[in-house]
Amino acid sequence: MNNLRKWSILCAFLTSASSVLAQSMDGTMPSVLIHDAIARGCEPVKEFYDRAGITLPPFFFEEQSENREYAAAYLCEREHLYFLVFPPIAGSTCKQRELALGGTMPGGLSAFARRLPLSMFRRIGNSRQISKGFDAAEAIPFRPLVIDYDGVQRVFYCSEGEWLEARLE
Repeated sequence: MNNLRKWSILCAFLTSASSVLAQSMDGTMPSVLIHDAIARGCEPVKEFYDRAGITLPPFFFEEQSENREYAAAYLCEREHLYFLVFPPIAGSTCKQRELALGGTMPGGLSAFARRLPLSMFRRIGNSRQISKGFDAAEAIPFRPLVIDYDGVQRVFYCSEGEWLEARLE
């Protein structure tokens, strides 16, 4: 690839990335996520940043994600309940696109810093450990998504078409 083409690609990337980042610098979600929320009858979480200790935004947006199940996720509110929403992406195996989080306002979203052993996760709504057919020490292949607030982390990962959760303190 010649230098002019590389430079053109870099400029196009920086232009598109800056427009996505510019939309979220004031703490609001990028417009593509807001439109997805509206289509679902959901709205951005009101007063999200009014709490002490919030350091992460109520959305995760990564244009070139290493994660197969999500490149974007956001928190939204509907009828005084909170949801974690994963807009659909090509190749995703998880069909459930919304996870109910209950009535307590969640923390901010990010990709977890490392891969975790699958044995740490539980099926959502089921406290039993998942173990069938898995090596308990085997790390998951992708970084999971985490909701983090005040030292409590809820970590989400999709395996075999269903969302799993781990809680860390």
